[in-house]
Formats: sequence, C-alpha cells, structure tokens
Amino acid sequence: MLLYALGLATYASGIETIWKSRQSGLEEEERKMQGVDVQDYARQLFEAHGDKAVAEAAQKARALEEQGKNEEAKTWRLIEAAVKEMLGPHQS
Repeated sequence: MLLYALGLATYASGIETIWKSRQSGLEEEERKMQGVDVQDYARQLFEAHGDKAVAEAAQKARALEEQGKNEEAKTWRLIEAAVKEMLGPHQS
C-alpha cells in the first residue's frame, strides 16, 4: 500500500510538473503576443498623434494608475516606451 501511495504521489508530481511547464510556455507566448500588440498599438498611436503620442500614452498610464488598474497601466507604460523608441533620441 505504501508503494502504491508513493507511486501516486510521484505520478501527481509528474503531472504537476508538466502542467507548470505548459503554463510557463503559454505565459511566454502571451508575453510575446503582448509585445507584438504593444508595438502595433504604439505604431498606430504614433500615426494618429505624431510626437504627442508619448504624452497620450503617459496620460493614459497615469490615469489607470490612479484608478488602481496597475496591469493596464503597465501596458500603457510599455506603449509609451515603444513610442519613445520610434521617435529616437532627444525626441521624448
């Protein structure tokens, strides 16, 4: 019976490891997709607002931070950084 219990524990541990590995892979894929989305949205924002796009993204991020929506604000900070990158040095 003890061997059976140990076998079940090992099996459960193996399933948990596989699950975590798949979750980690999904999270990495989501981060890559978010990066693509951020770049795409930054480009669209820049096309619509020109050099004012940085200020637009910063204002949106600040408003979300004040509302306690930190994850959304973090995305807007990434968009802000991407627009700054598009503008190049000394343009932000």
